[in-house]
Amino acid sequence: MIDTRSGRLWRRAYSAAMASRTRPLDPGSTACVGSWPARPRLPELSAGQVHVWLAQLDDENVAQLVAALSPDEHKRAARVLDQRKRTRWMRAHGVLRALLGLYTGLDASVLRFGEEANGKPRLLPGDGGLTAAYEGTQTLPSFNISHSGSLALLAFTADGEVGVDIELSAHRAIDEAAVAGRVLGERETERLRALEPARRRQEFLRAWTRQEARAKCTGAGLALARAGQERGAGRWEPWSASLDMGPGCAASLALEHEPGRLHCWNWNPARLLPFCGL
Repeated sequence: MIDTRSGRLWRRAYSAAMASRTRPLDPGSTACVGSWPARPRLPELSAGQVHVWLAQLDDENVAQLVAALSPDEHKRAARVLDQRKRTRWMRAHGVLRALLGLYTGLDASVLRFGEEANGKPRLLPGDGGLTAAYEGTQTLPSFNISHSGSLALLAFTADGEVGVDIELSAHRAIDEAAVAGRVLGERETERLRALEPARRRQEFLRAWTRQEARAKCTGAGLALARAGQERGAGRWEPWSASLDMGPGCAASLALEHEPGRLHCWNWNPARLLPFCGL
């Protein structure tokens, strides 16, 4: 359904995100799409930038990343009873470790994670020492991860909070308006009811991922996110955008601050794994 080798996917995603912004971005903003250059290297994650990666979890080249997972992550994976879902969960977190290792200069296997008071995961300094770019002068990257089926979406920023969500359309029929009424609020429900059934499914996915991404960005649960949407409550209102993933899939990004530049890439394990030390 989605060809992860094609730059067209992320050109659509970038265009949709930019169309959803509330204020103009830097006129020099560009989207990096397709493959890495001949001598691939990870770009610097500077202030105001957001990097979003799409990974295909059924690619066998991703399997070796599982070796970087911690014993605790293996225990968490073991609680997932379905073997395919367990494998994809482990691979998604392997990609997360690999990218964080590249950003920070740490070995992917020594990365340590903690939790904020609201349960949101965060990166802790590793035992191997940080690259000079992150010693004393910069905070560690903020990140978020979401996966659905064979796809994983990962977002990173150098400053502020970030949330991301991706959803593949379910094969079974659901009453989108009824589900929206329970979790998305009255205004969104009425908007969905007015749409034709085919468009309603796609718009429901977009609304769902947007709500999830915003809740993950702020660290709030869905109930609090809904209250914030309807009554203006909450600590702060995140900037958010829907990414156009094509039919049958939806994804959204939410940030504490509107990005100066948004870069979207396909995770290419054949080119990047040599730089991961795995």
